Formats: sequence, C-alpha cells, structure tokens
Amino acid sequence: MKRFPFIPKAGLLSLLMSVVGYTPSLPADPLARAYVTAPSAGEVIVIDDATIGVVANISTGNGASHIEFAPDFERAYVTNLGARSVSVIDTLNDTNLANIRVGNAPNGMAVTPDGAKLYVCNRFSGTVSVINTATNAVLKTITLGGGQPRFAAITPDGLWVYVMRETANSVAVIDTTTDALVKTIAVGTGPRRIVRKPDGSRVYVANYGSNSVSVIDTVSQSVIATIPVGRNPAGMDLTPDGAELYVANVFASTLSVIDTGGNRVVGTIPVGRGATWAVDISPDGAKACAPAAGNNTALIIDTETRTVLGAVPVATRPFGVGFNVAGDRCYVTSPSVSNVSVIDANMLIRIADFPAGGAWEVKSAEIP
Repeated sequence: MKRFPFIPKAGLLSLLMSVVGYTPSLPADPLARAYVTAPSAGEVIVIDDATIGVVANISTGNGASHIEFAPDFERAYVTNLGARSVSVIDTLNDTNLANIRVGNAPNGMAVTPDGAKLYVCNRFSGTVSVINTATNAVLKTITLGGGQPRFAAITPDGLWVYVMRETANSVAVIDTTTDALVKTIAVGTGPRRIVRKPDGSRVYVANYGSNSVSVIDTVSQSVIATIPVGRNPAGMDLTPDGAELYVANVFASTLSVIDTGGNRVVGTIPVGRGATWAVDISPDGAKACAPAAGNNTALIIDTETRTVLGAVPVATRPFGVGFNVAGDRCYVTSPSVSNVSVIDANMLIRIADFPAGGAWEVKSAEIP
C-alpha cells in the first residue's frame, strides 16, 4: 500500500489554506495538549493543539508506552516498559520530575479519584505497584500470582481497582483501603482491555481469544453478562453518558456497538482492511475514530447514526487513536513508521504529521 506523502506541518497547512481554504479552528484554551508516547525514542512528545506544533520532547525511559493523568491534570504518569519504571511528568513545565522503579514490563495504570495513589500493572512480574503520588515512592507491591496483568480500571469512589490478567483469563479485584487482592473473577479467554462505566456500576472486559465482552457488576463483583462481538476484540471506549460501548474487533475489521442497558450488540460498523486495534469517542460523544491498518486510513464515525463520515488517509499501518479536548481533531499513531498524523474531524482531512519514535499511545488534556 502506497504511503500518503509526508509533508511537513507548516507546508501542509499552507497548502490546505491556499487550495481548499482550510483554516485551523483554534481551541479556546491555549493549553490544550496532546501527549504521544514514543517507545523507541524513550520520550513523550507534547503537541500544542492550538498551533498544531510540538512544544516539548520529554525524556522518560526505554519503552514509553502508556499515559495516565492525575485528576487535576498537573501530572502525567508514563509507564516505561523496557526501563521498568514510571515517569512523573510536570505538565505545567513539561519536565520529568522522577522515574519510579516498578516491576517488569509496566503497562496500564489507574489513579485514585483523589490523586493520592497510582496503581501500575507489571505484566511480566505478575504484580501491581502502588505508588504514593505525594512522595513518588512505591508503597506496596501486590502479588497477583502471575497472569500477566496489563490494564486496570478504578471505580469513581476509589474503593476498587479491577486488573485484567491476560493469561489467567480473569480480573483481579483490589481493595484500595488495604491494597490487598480480595477476589478473582473469571472472564473470557485472553482479556486485552478493561473499561468502567462512568457511574462505576459496570466494568467491561474485551476477551480477545473468545470474541466476547464480559460485563462485571461492581456491587456483586461477578460477571452478569457475556456479549458476543467480532473476531479478536481489543480496544474499547464508552460514550460519555455510558449508554453505548464501542469495541474494536481487530481482525474482523469492525466496530461492535453495545447497548450497555440491554447488554446487547445494536450495531456493527465495517472499518476496512487490516487490523483495527483501537477506538476513541470524542469528549462530546458525537464522533468515534478508528484505524484501518490495511487501508492506511482512520475513520471518523457519526455515533448518532453509526455511519462512517469519512476514511482519511494517514501514515502506514495506523494503530492508536485519540481525540483532542475540543473533539474536532483526532491524533493517529503509526508505530511502524514512527509517525503521528493529525486529522480534522469536521473537514475529514489530514492536516499535519509529526515524527515520534515508535509512536504508540495518544491522550489529550487541558492543562490548568
């Protein structure tokens, strides 16, 4: 597949403005930022969403992979898979304040609603590190007995952390008052992602190997439904009201739309050729974005009608996606070519590209 020609940001914007009259819509907050992990470069790239320009390259550690923000957005935490550490980023000054040693191959994280503790999944150690965010020190290491813990979700009251264990086909439940493992819940085969409903009543687990989503009730701490979806579900995202769950079915190249009230699939959206690893919903819930790796495109979808508004050419083999705070742009990572493409989600055009070593995950935030 021929790659979309790379044009430097400034040149591409000038071309768009002269040919199609494109003028970038500037977010009201000048501190709206996109943060991109660059594993092979061992850094986080910070993009100013107003100017669509890189404002910082923050060195973290080998294998920078996943990002989690503190509730006040004054800190960002980055897991460095190869360095076995978590970097603490001061988002006000774009600096790395500390590298905290954790377990082997740290992956996903969950921070308590009060911002006091950070739970880090150490995939190959089979543990969870509990970090005191005031002192940037590990308070405790919780042993899960293996199972490759990869991602976590925490309830809005901060009482329970749910950790998916990929090779144990289960979810570990941690009581945050004692930081102890209190229960293990069996789910489907090869769980890949976990998300929780905004009201905290349900947790959803994408079972990559059994082509299903497990629904966990957080009161009974048990699976109350198993919903069949497409082949190899992985990425998931909920609409802001929690009414619908979008599931990226990697090798079905589709999105399943689940009605969370009825625990049933109410729509299937074809994405295109190749793997579809991720999906992201805009902050206002109006649009979804998903990559089609085989087509080298990212799709923008109207969530009300569940129709594809457009397939926008991006860099080779897109993998991760993330909307900006305003919901009018989507950032798309392409790890194989170390690139981040920026899409205008209203005009359905690609407006910029940035180099990022092994570009992996992207998340946006408004920095106070």
